[in-house]
Amino acid sequence: MRPLFKRIDAWLAEDQHHHGQDRPTDAIAWINVLVYLAAAFEFGVPIWKAVIIAVLVTVASAMNYGRSSFARLGVVLMALTMLRWSGALAPLEQWLTTVAAAIKHCAA
Repeated sequence: MRPLFKRIDAWLAEDQHHHGQDRPTDAIAWINVLVYLAAAFEFGVPIWKAVIIAVLVTVASAMNYGRSSFARLGVVLMALTMLRWSGALAPLEQWLTTVAAAIKHCAA
């Protein structure tokens, strides 16, 4: 397991062990919803879809259903969002045109 995932798992286990003594019990659910919303807005997801995703992630995290999976995916989304926000990652439209041109070139 990668070191970052080990730290996330340890943090989740500590949160469940302390029952929120150091931070609120649902801090992970709220952090997840913020990460997922930021990623959705940065990648141009319509607001109503972003809200539905955020509600589902919050409820699932609060019910402890897939909490560590959502946290891990949140780390990946946060990294992609930071790359997109900084301009290091091209917009999706540019990816689509590049892929379409490559397919057209390979088909010819």
